[in-house]
Amino acid sequence: MYKFILTITTIVFSCSIYAQDNSLKEVELDSVYTTFRMINSADTNKTFLLKDNSSYTLTYVEYPKDGVTLEKIYYVNGNINDLYANKLDFDVINESIEHNFIDSSVINTQNDYSSFYYTKAATPRSINLNDLKYVNYSSPFRSAVNLTGKGTIIVSAAMILVVAPLWNMSFKKGTMNPVGYVNTAKIGLVGLAIGIPMSYFTKVKQYAFTDNKIKNDKDFWYLVKEE
Repeated sequence: MYKFILTITTIVFSCSIYAQDNSLKEVELDSVYTTFRMINSADTNKTFLLKDNSSYTLTYVEYPKDGVTLEKIYYVNGNINDLYANKLDFDVINESIEHNFIDSSVINTQNDYSSFYYTKAATPRSINLNDLKYVNYSSPFRSAVNLTGKGTIIVSAAMILVVAPLWNMSFKKGTMNPVGYVNTAKIGLVGLAIGIPMSYFTKVKQYAFTDNKIKNDKDFWYLVKEE
């Protein structure tokens, strides 16, 4: 029993260290104003900060009047640089663009700007608040827990599918120790029982955006700048 508990603890601890290490590798961008707050339009006591030490995703839609395009949906990952009355500036790390045409055809494009540095001649992306639909955000701590859960799932699955059969296989005799396999696989099953809920309940949250601060709808959130 002691070895069993020690193994499970080691799995979760190792995945936690991995998650923390990866969370530290998040690209950190400096905003003009480093504090932006999301506020629920129906209950202003419900708020949270968009922190600069982790990136988040905005979804916005454009409707080009070119006669062939129905809409272009942008999923941009990065950080808000500044906020104005009718628009915001966004430092884009990477983006996915879904180009929907009138004839029902679709083109998807991926762009990576992770090694791009803005200069005086190249400003951040300007996004109209009327076009902004969703903000997908997860705090650094929540992201670390989510990564720990995912890492635990991967290690536990490997324990069941790879480690358990190899550890209990007698290659000379061509037989397997069934009792030993079950005992080893139990470790992986417990790891899955821990990792799956950790990963599921710490998924990135999606918040419907409104630029109308008096909308008074609990399903919508608006954005303010705190200097």
